[in-house]
This record gives sequence, C-alpha cells and structure tokens, in this order.
Amino acid sequence: MGRIVVNYVEELSRITHGPAKRMYEYIKERGRYFEGAMSSSVLHRALLASVFFRPRLKECYFNAQMLALVSGFRNIEYYEGIASWLAPTTHAWNVYRGRVIDLTWENLPDVKLERLQYYGVPIPLEFVRKNNPIKRRAAEMLLIRYLEEIGYIQKLGGNRYPYILVYL
Repeated sequence: MGRIVVNYVEELSRITHGPAKRMYEYIKERGRYFEGAMSSSVLHRALLASVFFRPRLKECYFNAQMLALVSGFRNIEYYEGIASWLAPTTHAWNVYRGRVIDLTWENLPDVKLERLQYYGVPIPLEFVRKNNPIKRRAAEMLLIRYLEEIGYIQKLGGNRYPYILVYL
C-alpha cells in the first residue's frame, strides 16, 4: 500500500497558497508517517473509568485532546495532520510508545486498523492544555494556532478554517 497521505500533503503544499501552504510545508518538513493503529482497549478502559469520557464519531480533535490531557498515561502525544481511512482528510490522533491510537476511527464498522495511514506533527501538550477543550466543552484543530504561536505563519485572526479545507 502506498503512502497516500504523504503524497496528498506534498500535493497540497504545491497547490495551496498562504497559511495553508505553510501548514502543509510544515507537515512535510517535520511530519511523521504512521501506518496502522493499535487498539486503545487498555487505555480506553482506563480513560472511561477515570473521567467517564466516551469518544464521539466526527470529533477527532476533542477525542484526541481529551485522551492526551486526562488519561493519566505518560508519553501520550497529540498529533494533527492528514489521515486516510477511505480518503485523506484533516485529522487528530494520539501516539503512545510509537504507535497510533485513534479513538475516533477505531470503532467504525469495517475499519481495518492496520490499513489506516497518518502523516502529521505533534503539538506540545502544554499548548493543548492552554487551549483546554474540557473548559470549552469543545475542541478544534490547533495546528494553525500553534504555527502562529511559534512564528511559523503570520497570525490569521478570525476563522482559520477556510485556509485549510482543500479537496482534490
């Protein structure tokens, strides 16, 4: 199986402009590729027991941020980038001991965890904590905001999403 998500990011970095182009270039320069995801059964049970959290479909940012912040497991990383199940899309997931944990997609019908592809960058937990999804009871993509904070792209202000959603 080819690296669909890597090719997708390379193409987006070529055809987009402005902040979106810089975001995809950042993923190309610093991104990490993963193929396959592991079951989160052990982590998931502990998370459910500790905070009564139930992952929700179509809420990858919330699910991954919650796992990173409240699971109590050390070495869980929060990632954002591009992932592919049926087609490449912006997505958030966690990495634990070098393996992907995807609470959002792992329980979809007919999903084969070993066939999922991910290409993205870690976002420091301090930054995720500062943009606390628990207090807001919602979560959003943090990558653009993080790139603004570290000076990789200019501050956009307002709605960041029109720069991100590009479909081929």
